[in-house]
Amino acid sequence: MENEFFQEDYIELIRVKELEKSKDLVTNVSAEYELYDDVILFYTEENIKLKSNADVSGVLENGYNYRVFVIVKENGVWKIERVSTPNIFKIVKAGEGFNTKTEQQKMKEQVI
Repeated sequence: MENEFFQEDYIELIRVKELEKSKDLVTNVSAEYELYDDVILFYTEENIKLKSNADVSGVLENGYNYRVFVIVKENGVWKIERVSTPNIFKIVKAGEGFNTKTEQQKMKEQVI
């Protein structure tokens, strides 16, 4: 039986950027800062091909997507705490964006 947890056929990682911790760029990340020894935020640009039966409307779509990975250190071990859809405008305005045409387009389309 195929695992239906993953909704993607593939994910091509185009760009990755570590976000500055001093800037409030990710919603509700303060909880992770309080709970874990260390926190790293990675902003990614990905080209995604979804499975034909994927049920991710409003979250992911075929083509370019932008996400933030919240990586935390717990008891000396690094792990992915969460993956979220960021406010692209906020990231770009803070000078942390990729400055690509696709990012600019997604920023215009995003409803936050």
